[in-house]
Amino acid sequence: MPLLPIEAQARRSGLPPHEPIALVERFDSCDRVWCCNAAAFRKGVRAGMPLTEARAVLPVLTAIPRAPATERQALDSLAAWANCLSPIVQPDPPDCLLLDVTGCERLFRGEANLLRQGIEGLSAQGFAARGAIADTIGAAWAVAHGGDSPAVVPPGRTVAAIAPLSPWTLRIPHRHALTLEAVGVRKIEALLQIPRASIAARLGEEVLRRVDQALGLVPELLEPFRPPAAPVSRIRFAGATDRIEAIHEGLDRLLAFFCEQLVRRAMGVRQVLWTLYHDGAAPTTLEIGLSRATRSARHLRSLLTARLEVSALPAPVFAMMLWTRAAERWGDVQANLFDAAAEWGSGSREDGDDLASLLDRLANRLGAEAVVRPELVEDHQPEYAYRYVPVIESRKTRRREGERTEPRRGENHGAGLPSAAPASDGGEPRPLRLFARPIEVPAMALVPDGPPTWFRWGGRELSIVDAVGPERIETGWWRGSDVQRDYFAATSSTGRRFWLFRDRRTGRWFVHGSFD
Repeated sequence: MPLLPIEAQARRSGLPPHEPIALVERFDSCDRVWCCNAAAFRKGVRAGMPLTEARAVLPVLTAIPRAPATERQALDSLAAWANCLSPIVQPDPPDCLLLDVTGCERLFRGEANLLRQGIEGLSAQGFAARGAIADTIGAAWAVAHGGDSPAVVPPGRTVAAIAPLSPWTLRIPHRHALTLEAVGVRKIEALLQIPRASIAARLGEEVLRRVDQALGLVPELLEPFRPPAAPVSRIRFAGATDRIEAIHEGLDRLLAFFCEQLVRRAMGVRQVLWTLYHDGAAPTTLEIGLSRATRSARHLRSLLTARLEVSALPAPVFAMMLWTRAAERWGDVQANLFDAAAEWGSGSREDGDDLASLLDRLANRLGAEAVVRPELVEDHQPEYAYRYVPVIESRKTRRREGERTEPRRGENHGAGLPSAAPASDGGEPRPLRLFARPIEVPAMALVPDGPPTWFRWGGRELSIVDAVGPERIETGWWRGSDVQRDYFAATSSTGRRFWLFRDRRTGRWFVHGSFD
C-alpha cells in the first residue's frame, strides 16, 4: 500500500483524498516532504523536497506532520482485517502486509481471485494497494513493489518474474542498492550473474541472504499477527443464586479485574456488556453505552446496577461475564496534586466529570435516542443546518455518516436552539440563538429590497437603528417549495440585535434568531 502513511493521516485529519497532501518530517534542521499523494505528485511535489520548495511549487499544498504511531495503528488494523484472506498475516512496516496463502486458494476459487478480493477489500477501506502471489515471500514482495500488479507468478517461474526488476525490490539496504546502480547493475538478472563471492566481499552477506530468500534457497517464515483480545472477565458461583447482594458482589469482582485489564493495556471502553447465565433459560445480556471512553469501575458499576434494577431475570444466576465490543486507546490526562483517591479502580478521569456521568445515566435509563446533542450539517437553509445525534454513539445507535435528522414538527417552536448554520461564503455572522421556525412579524421597509425600519416584537414596536444585509439564501427545486429570503442583521433601538428576513415571494417579514 504505497500511500498508506498519507492515507491513514488524511483519514484521521478528515482531509478530502483528492486534495494535494504531503507528509512532512524533520530532517537536518529542515522540514522535508516524506511522501505525498497523487494530487500533489502531479503538481510537481516530490519526496525529499524541502517544505518551502514544495509550497513554492504548490501553494495550496496541505502539509501534515508524519505520525509513525498512526501509520502502525492503521497497518495493524488492516492486518487484523486480512485474516479473512489467510490465518497467517504479518505486518511489514511501514506499508506492506505479508500473507501465507498456502491452501487458501481453494476457498477463493483460485489465487487470482484471492488476490483480487484482497486488493478490492483494501480499496473499499480507502487504501490504494498493489499485490502479487509467488512461491516465496521475497519474490512476491519484489513483484508487488516493482512489477505489474496484480500478478500471480506461476509455480517454478520465480527467476523469470524477478529478473527484469530493480535490485532494490529484493529488500536490500538502500546504500547497497545505490552501489549497484552506480556500477550499472540495474536489474536482478545482472545481479544473479555476478559471482557470489564478489557480492559477499563488496556488499556483505545481507544481499546474498535476500537473493537466496527470493529464490527459495533460504527459508523465510512469517510471524502471524495476533490482535490483542478484547478485555473480558468471568466469574462462576458455587451454585445458582437469585440474591441481589451476591450478584452485586460478583459484579464488583468482575469490574475490578475488567478495569485492571483496561489500565494495563492503556485502553478505555465506550460500551460494556454484562452477560448473566441461568440454569434452564437463555442468558441475559445487559448493555450500556457511554458518551466518552472510561475505565472507571465506580462509574460502570452505577450504570450496570441501574440497568439490572429494571431488568427481570428469568432464573437464578450461576455465572457472569463482563465484556466489550468498543474498546479504544486511552489518552491519559494529568491529575491535580490533591485529587482524592478513587474508591473504585484507578485512572478515572470521568469521576470528576459530572456532566458526562449524568449523560450516561440518562441515556442508559431513558434510551440512547432520548439523549441527543446538536451537530452541524452543511445546508444553506438555516433551520436544516443541524441535526440531533445520540450522545452515546455505540455500534447500535451510531447514525450513518451524512444522514440528516430534521427537527420534529411541533417541537421547540420559538425555543432557542444552538446556532448550527455555518457562516456564509461572505463571512456573515450567525445569531447565537436560532429559532426552530421563523416567527412572522409586522415590519416596514422604506424601499422594496431595503432593510426594515421598524418591526413589532413582544408587543412593542422597535425601531431599527442599524442593519447589515441583505444576505440572500435560496434552496433548490428538489426541496419542494422554493425558499427565497433576504436576511438582515438588524440592531433595534433597545440595543438588541435580531436576524430578520423578507420572504421574496410574499414580501412578509420573519424573525429567525437573535444575537444575544
